[in-house]
Amino acid sequence: MINLNHAVAFQHVLWDQQLKEAQTIVDMTCGKGLDLTYIAQKALKKASIFAVDIQTEAISLAKKRVNGLHDVHFIQASHSEVLPKYITAPIDLAIFNLGYLPTGNHAIHTQGATTIEAVKALLKQLAPKGLITLVAYPGTEAGAQEEVELASFLRTLDQKQYDVSYWSPINQIHNPPTLYIVKGR
Repeated sequence: MINLNHAVAFQHVLWDQQLKEAQTIVDMTCGKGLDLTYIAQKALKKASIFAVDIQTEAISLAKKRVNGLHDVHFIQASHSEVLPKYITAPIDLAIFNLGYLPTGNHAIHTQGATTIEAVKALLKQLAPKGLITLVAYPGTEAGAQEEVELASFLRTLDQKQYDVSYWSPINQIHNPPTLYIVKGR
């Protein structure tokens, strides 16, 4: 059953379809490795998986979580600095779980400007029919600002090249996470 009240769980439906053929997968904000674990369990054995985070703590937590599931290449850097410096292959699936590391320093938060830089770089490397998912957290001031900036940018993408969608529960309180979907045509 699809979890229709939470963006993080809902996006799994999209990932499952993409993972059937994805060769290059990038978790642009690996955090504690929860999304990364899901992907590592479902990805093709021959797929290349990359996990990115700016925080040492996040990389360490994610490595422990996915240990033995799949060969994952970890990159400690800002998501805005990864492409094409560390990854040059066409990207079939890229995921973002924006915000801050829940168990970490909440002052270290993804920013609209760097997230948009990362998405722009991804669009240049996105494989035909490639997929990008971004979960935003408008429940904090920083998260709300990042979401406004991200949504404004995504609205400008050429509809001849990309399908861009937005998904959000509408009867939930406390500004729940929202999901942005970019699919190459």
